[in-house]
Amino acid sequence: MSDLLEHLPNIGKYQSSSERKAERLPLIFRGTSPDLVVAIGTAALPSEASENGDVVIGTEVFMHDGHPNGSNPDSKWNGGPFDQLLPSALSEATFKAFTKLDNNVADRLLSVPLNPSWRARVLARQSYVALGTTNVTDPAEYEAADNTTLEAFLKARVAGKAMSVETTHGLIRAQSASPFLFISGIANRVGWYGDEVIPRSYAQNMAAAHNAGVAVTWMLPNIDKTI
Repeated sequence: MSDLLEHLPNIGKYQSSSERKAERLPLIFRGTSPDLVVAIGTAALPSEASENGDVVIGTEVFMHDGHPNGSNPDSKWNGGPFDQLLPSALSEATFKAFTKLDNNVADRLLSVPLNPSWRARVLARQSYVALGTTNVTDPAEYEAADNTTLEAFLKARVAGKAMSVETTHGLIRAQSASPFLFISGIANRVGWYGDEVIPRSYAQNMAAAHNAGVAVTWMLPNIDKTI
């Protein structure tokens, strides 16, 4: 996403804006409909126990507008759909084929510096849901906004288990009806951004992003063989 926004100043109100991202994402999807769409990034996970440094892979998306009715002048994306489950066209059998990883993948995962998971692992299930908090551009709002998104998901009583909370997977999913999956490197627990990311944000996010990349590397041969 940063590559698509490189024409804008490197400050949060531009680089974290759902509206600015949604303006540029269609550039990726021009032409033939893709066989597969994969969203990759760092995220929080709603859990009392730490899974920091683990990787979550799933297929479903649920978005919540963190600033409805255009209340954030820096991000007023209203494309949605909001507060409902967006399933993927990826079959369970294909998902399992993609995510059939050997035990060596865990040996490549880095430990995050702040409150790491007790063991590094990849958590993959087709029914896992990525919650998308949209239109929030100020990191100081992340903890409260992510909790509000989680509350909206629980209130909607939809199927699936919330395993990733971030800002961009849903925006990518909204661009295409092609088979979709997300890969989230977990950097913190929902509600603990200030304690588990801010003190060492570069190192925490770098390790989580590295681990997501390791999972992608292990999956690519499976994806090539299956598709």
